[in-house]
Amino acid sequence: MKLAFWNSVKGDKVIWRIVLILSFMSILLVYSSTPTLVVRYNYSIFYFLLEQSVYVGLGLFLVYLFHNIPVGLYRRLAIVALVFCILLLLLTLIFPAPISIEKNAYRWYKIPLIGISIQTSDVAKIGLIIYLAKVLENNNLDTFMQVALKALLPIVIVCSLIMYGNFSTGLLIGITSLCIMFIGGIKKRFIAYMLGILVGLATLVVIIGLEFPSAIPRATTAVNRVTRFINDDDVSSEDNFQAEQAKIAVASGGIIGLGPGNSTQRYILPEAHSDFVYAIVAEEYGFIGALVFLLLYLWLLFRAVLIAKKCTRIFPMIVVLGFMLIIVFQAMINMGVSVGVFPVTGQTLPLVSKGGTSMVFMSVAFGIILAISRTADEKMIKDKGQPATEN
Repeated sequence: MKLAFWNSVKGDKVIWRIVLILSFMSILLVYSSTPTLVVRYNYSIFYFLLEQSVYVGLGLFLVYLFHNIPVGLYRRLAIVALVFCILLLLLTLIFPAPISIEKNAYRWYKIPLIGISIQTSDVAKIGLIIYLAKVLENNNLDTFMQVALKALLPIVIVCSLIMYGNFSTGLLIGITSLCIMFIGGIKKRFIAYMLGILVGLATLVVIIGLEFPSAIPRATTAVNRVTRFINDDDVSSEDNFQAEQAKIAVASGGIIGLGPGNSTQRYILPEAHSDFVYAIVAEEYGFIGALVFLLLYLWLLFRAVLIAKKCTRIFPMIVVLGFMLIIVFQAMINMGVSVGVFPVTGQTLPLVSKGGTSMVFMSVAFGIILAISRTADEKMIKDKGQPATEN
């Protein structure tokens, strides 16, 4: 007998299943990869298990909640969402949370009164994509000046604010935004202009950061990581130590892995619970388990394409593909870092790595994707495939 909850959910059931699988696997992997944190903070061995379980429960609730919200509401709030994200990013730079100062990475903002710290770049991912989808749906980007004012300027503002504290996330959002513009049918020469401007911006940020490290501290970190990755030198550095230990974890897993909870590198590998959780996947579940995780994310992208094909308007199509692209891109980067394909970047594995902010806002993104899927399915039944206006 199916659970009442499962009978009540709408939208793409395959995406629902994959979200459930990744979410529950995150509980096992966080529990398995946090022994060093348990020792560092003198917590119970079950502390992070329970904490991640709460995050997963909250995440699944948010998926269910947001998948029931009419798609039209997201469209109407697009500009508000962008303004809110920019203000939140500015607050992060002006009033950073203590953890931001401690790690010299201005990524977290502590919400007054509540006292909870969040990574504001996760909020910006959602707000910017919804805004760009609204702009593309209006279909009034016939000149580059219109593209620059309505699309490029917001992208530059958001990416610049994020790059100060998280260089790789700023680049990730910029690349995803260009993909969105391409999917939305913007003229190729306009996209080429945008690419040139964004590359120039990133280069300028790097130059300023190298000349004045205190102005943009993460620029120097990003350049050093890429340099060490290319030259494979300075084996004593933290980044190279992490990369080497991750490779050992991957190699130790073999074909079938050491089994759940049997990782040995979790005691040595820094950030095994977040940035390098995929290395723990490979060590405990082997090549087969690592491949399954990779295929799950690619399957999500495939299902998003199917949902987009059913959409009768630009806005929902762009939102679905934009959200899924940034989720899959982030997953590929995290996996690539763990196996030594990319330099260390600090990108978490969506829905799997430890962290409340990431879990919450990834869940919101999946909830919106499923809301669009639900709406598209209902229209196909009601209108027999004929275009109609969303609620």
